[in-house]
Amino acid sequence: MKRIVLSLLMLSSLSACDVLKDRMGIKDPAKVEAEAKAVGASCRLSGRSLEDCYNLNESYPRAPIYSGWKEMNEYMAERKMEAQPPSLGPDGKPLDRKASEPADKKEPAKEEGKNGGKEPAKDGAKTESGGKDAIKDIRPKKPDLAKEAAKH
Repeated sequence: MKRIVLSLLMLSSLSACDVLKDRMGIKDPAKVEAEAKAVGASCRLSGRSLEDCYNLNESYPRAPIYSGWKEMNEYMAERKMEAQPPSLGPDGKPLDRKASEPADKKEPAKEEGKNGGKEPAKDGAKTESGGKDAIKDIRPKKPDLAKEAAKH
């Protein structure tokens, strides 16, 4: 009976080796390689160059990044897919799309006599866009729990 209990304890302790390695900071080389391939593929899909991908992800090895980038390039070429430009920059802030658009796709210039978003409307009303540098908040709004509790 003691042998069975002892052997079960040994097996259960050996099964947690991966958890212990993760907590100690020892990375599994297979996981690191898979993550680097995924990073390379995502860089290619977003239209980033290989060099930019290397510079943005210096903690990953270059060979698997290249492998993932190359596989995604072949996949996109077979299916005639276009790159999907990133909406966030390397610093995590939203990119300014108007500055990166070609001149023929930009909105036509507004007349100066009409409210071009540079100055408030004459009647004191706020502009709908909130100005030239306004950023739309896309985060989901949190419900007001006090109001919901009052309803019930």
